[in-house]
Order: sequence, then structure tokens, then C-alpha cells
Amino acid sequence: MEKRKETDKGFYGCYWPLAGAKCAWIAMLGDDCEDHMAKAAAKWIQKKLGMSVLTLSPAHKDYSHHNLPVERIGAAIRYLKEQGIEKIGIVGASTTGMFALIAASYYPEITLTVAMTPCDFVMEGFYQGKRDGQSEWPGEGESTASWQGKPLPYLPYAYRHPEYGMKMKADAKAGGDMLSSVNIFID
Repeated sequence: MEKRKETDKGFYGCYWPLAGAKCAWIAMLGDDCEDHMAKAAAKWIQKKLGMSVLTLSPAHKDYSHHNLPVERIGAAIRYLKEQGIEKIGIVGASTTGMFALIAASYYPEITLTVAMTPCDFVMEGFYQGKRDGQSEWPGEGESTASWQGKPLPYLPYAYRHPEYGMKMKADAKAGGDMLSSVNIFID
């Protein structure tokens, strides 16, 4: 499976072209544009749907989502059109599912949107890494997405750092995995 990594086109992504394909997906799955989940999605889409795939992520091995420019999807659309793509779909899961819905509302060129387990609101931005013993914390005054350099209106989290991270860990422990940390969003 051929891949072209793109970092200077207004987005961070990997293009997985399929010879002769005129349709493509923008896929925002996994923590990096070339990690296992992204590669598996690209391979599945090519094999089952016969389409090219552009996998996107915020940056190399960065799962933080704070003030991500929606315009990067516009840049990805332009790139795909330069590759001869005529129809474009977008897919995301969880936070990127929300981002896929936002992007589709701004770009009519996106004719099919698949958003798996998105929240039904724009989330406050968040960081991942290591800070005061926590692996994730909210971005103070930051949305998950921005448009024309301004944060989109968002719903702030009920908790601040470090309580936010402690609640995430407690929910994950009670549910058996990090995917069970849903109560922080309910609060």
C-alpha cells in the first residue's frame, strides 16, 4: 500500500492513493496519521470501498485537541482535488467524530460524513502528555476547534486541572478502561 506523508500542505496527514479512484475519505482515526488504526482504516477502505484515503491527525503522535483549525480540512480537500479526487467523505471517532461533523458543516464539498460516537456539542480543548501526574488536562479558554483563528464556542468541562485528570482515572478504573471515562462528559 503506497503512502505519501504530507506535512506542509496546511495539514498533517498521510495520503494512501488507490490507482484510478475518483473518491476519497478523509479519515481521522488513531493517534497519528500512520499508526495501526489509521493504516488499518486505509487498507479496509481501499479493499472494501475502492477509494483513496487521506489520514489526518493534529501532529505527529499528538492526540491533544485544542483550537484545531477547521481550515486544515479545507486544505485537505484542496489537496485531494489536486490528486484528481471528485467526491470526498470524512470519518472520525469520538473527538474526531465531533470534528468531522464540524468540518462537514463548513465544507459542502464533503458529501458523506461518518461520525462514530461524537459528542453532540463542541468540547473544550484538551492536552495530553504529562502534567502534575496527569495524562490529560483541559485547555484553559480553548475550544477543540477554531475557525479563522478564533476558537469556536464550546462547552467547558465541569472540572479543572488536576481534578479533571483524577476524575478521568477514577472513571476508567471503575469501568475497567479509559473508554469508560464517560462520567466526566456527563458532568
